[in-house]
Amino acid sequence: LDEQAKENVRKDIQTILKTAIVVDSTLDEYGSELCERLERTAEALQKTFEMEDSLMEDFRKALETAREQNSGEPEDFCYMDAEQAREMIFAMCDRLDDPKEVMKVLSQVVADLGYTDKVVYAFDCASSEYYDEKRGMYLWRGDYVDRNFLIQELEDLTKTYPIAFVEDALYEEDFEGFKMASERLNTVVIGDDFLCTSLDRAKKAVEMGAARGMIFKPNQAGTVTEALETAKYMIDRGLLVVPSSRAGGTIDSPEKEFGLALGVWAVKTGAPREGTRVHGFNFLMHANYELNVPMTDVTKLPIFSHLVR
Repeated sequence: LDEQAKENVRKDIQTILKTAIVVDSTLDEYGSELCERLERTAEALQKTFEMEDSLMEDFRKALETAREQNSGEPEDFCYMDAEQAREMIFAMCDRLDDPKEVMKVLSQVVADLGYTDKVVYAFDCASSEYYDEKRGMYLWRGDYVDRNFLIQELEDLTKTYPIAFVEDALYEEDFEGFKMASERLNTVVIGDDFLCTSLDRAKKAVEMGAARGMIFKPNQAGTVTEALETAKYMIDRGLLVVPSSRAGGTIDSPEKEFGLALGVWAVKTGAPREGTRVHGFNFLMHANYELNVPMTDVTKLPIFSHLVR
C-alpha cells in the first residue's frame, strides 16, 4: 500500500472503533430491550439455517436411497457434503416429484429439529410453467391432468399441513379456476404470474373471489406508481401482499424496503445462500432492531386464521 492508502485504512479503522464505542454505549442504555429483540431475530434465522442444513442432509439420504433402488448399486453419496447436496437437488427432482412425498421430508426435518409448532409452509406452484395451452391440460408427473386434479392435490395438502398461502395454483389466465381453488383450499390463494402486480387484474380477481393476496414485484407492473396502487388496493381490503425478489435479481432490488414502507405482514425470500437473499435477511434484521419493527406471528393474523387448528 502507498502512504495515502495506509492513511485511508487508518481512518477506516478509527471510524469502526468509534462506531463500536457508540454501539457499546447504546447497548448499555438500551441493552435489555435491544438484546431481547436481537435474540428473537437471531433465533428465527438460526431456525432457517438449521432447517436448510438438515433438509440438505435428508435430501442427500433420500437421493442415495433412490439411486440404490434404481441401479441396485450403492454410490458414494455418504461422502456428499451439504454444498454438493444442494447441487444434486435438481437431479433428485425426477425421482422425488410427488409434492406429498416432498412435504413428508420437509415436515420430518422440522419435527426432528423440534420446530413443528414454529413453522408454517407456502407453495409457489408456478403452474403456468407446466400448462399446455393447446391441450388445456397440465403436464403432471409424466401425464396430463386437468385443473380439478391439481385443486384436489392441493386440497389434500392444505388439509394435512399448515400452509400459509399457495401462489399461482393454476394457469395464469384461468380466473374461474382460481375462484374454485379459493373456495376449496384451506389456505390463502394468491397470485404472482396470475396477477402480475397489475391493478386491473387484482381488482378482477378480488371482486370475483379468485384471490386473497398477491406477490408484489414492481417490475411486473412496469411502474412503481401502479405497483404501489395495487398493493394499497389489496392492503385496504385486509388482503395479503408479499414482496418478493426475483431469481437472479440485483442485491439492491428494493422489494423488502417497499414491504417495510407498506407495512406488509410477510416477505418472500429464499434460503440465505446468495447475495440478494443475504441482503434481504440483513435488511429485515436491521428493520427489526433499528426501527423496532416486530417480527410477525402469522398465526395471529386474521388472514391466516386457517393455520390455527
